[in-house]
Amino acid sequence: MRLHRYQVKDLIVREARKRRGDLRYRGTPVQIYEDFTQEVLEQRAKYRDIMSKLYNLGLRPALLFPARLQITLGSGAKKRFPSPLEATNQNEETSASLLWETLKAFLRAIFGRPPDEINITNTQTNVIAFTSLIARRKILLLWKSPLPPSFKMWLSDTMSLLKLEKIKFTLRGSSDKFYAHWRPLISYVDRLPPDMVSL
Repeated sequence: MRLHRYQVKDLIVREARKRRGDLRYRGTPVQIYEDFTQEVLEQRAKYRDIMSKLYNLGLRPALLFPARLQITLGSGAKKRFPSPLEATNQNEETSASLLWETLKAFLRAIFGRPPDEINITNTQTNVIAFTSLIARRKILLLWKSPLPPSFKMWLSDTMSLLKLEKIKFTLRGSSDKFYAHWRPLISYVDRLPPDMVSL
């Protein structure tokens, strides 16, 4: 079926998306397939390189109908670009926010920093960073090993390094702070079955 007006075609496609494919004409189901003009196909193809780079940065790009790029940031904000040129030559504010979102995702992945949406204290952040550092260290040490590091190995390393942490806090005269920092983890380990704790 050919439609002579772009607006009618746009209206039908929007209605098909709204009804999730259950579109009928006089009781007969109608299948809608994307049918772009050659210019729109070329413009959509220009976005492929940009979108792959954005995916690699951990962002969520989407190509809107007919050919507009939309980037959803971690905060939920959405940036739209009507042309590939505008998307590549974006203004400094957008570049800075994209860079910051990418950097935050990198820090979360590498340093074990939880997302901003989770409200935790600085003490809890330090505990997460410390314990995830031990896990990453264990992974690096056993990189070429045929077996991956186990939870028991990580727990054993964590508990032995906690002894050093306790010495550090005691030498500084703040053993109360040590227990304030580490009591949740220690009580968690105490509740574990003995076979989980021993190597």
